[in-house]
Amino acid sequence: SNPLLAAAPGGRIIFSINDNWKFLPEGMAYANAPNTDDSRWQTISLPHTWNASDPFDDDKTYKRGIAWYRKTLELNEQLKGKEVYLYFEGANQVADVYVNGAFAGEHKGGYTAFAIDITPFLQWGNGSKNLIAVQVNNAHDPFIPPLDIGYALYGGIYRDAWIIATDKLHFKEINNNAAGVFISTPSVSKD
Repeated sequence: SNPLLAAAPGGRIIFSINDNWKFLPEGMAYANAPNTDDSRWQTISLPHTWNASDPFDDDKTYKRGIAWYRKTLELNEQLKGKEVYLYFEGANQVADVYVNGAFAGEHKGGYTAFAIDITPFLQWGNGSKNLIAVQVNNAHDPFIPPLDIGYALYGGIYRDAWIIATDKLHFKEINNNAAGVFISTPSVSKD
């Protein structure tokens, strides 16, 4: 059994995927494809930003644009039959997520967590490996707040990332970008 797998309250299995990512600080066609060679990419761990030194150098600019992250996952067979989510605590500012070359989802907004259901894209058995590729873009976008800030808009997957596996019947991992269960009473009567 995998020592990284840990049972969480509610029967969930949660483990970190922060270690051993490949990073390319630029755009690249087909970076999401499983057969793309990433052996010359930087090896990094999350949290990560490509702007870490920008506020401290003499250059008055900082990198804004596209970069790629890739990680190969070998998932334990005990996750088969569960709903499996990629959970990012923060990626600035637009994250396009691919699994085994297929587009799995997009999140806009660098300051909110998000979960993407990757169950339909996973491969199982015979030592299957699953490629996670994330294109992150921190270029200025007039439709994504904040529009005017007094500090560097750090690009990257700058918070922790997790795999969360749930039973088929479960509470949603993310509800309006917040974890937890929320109950509302839109109308109240004597009954």
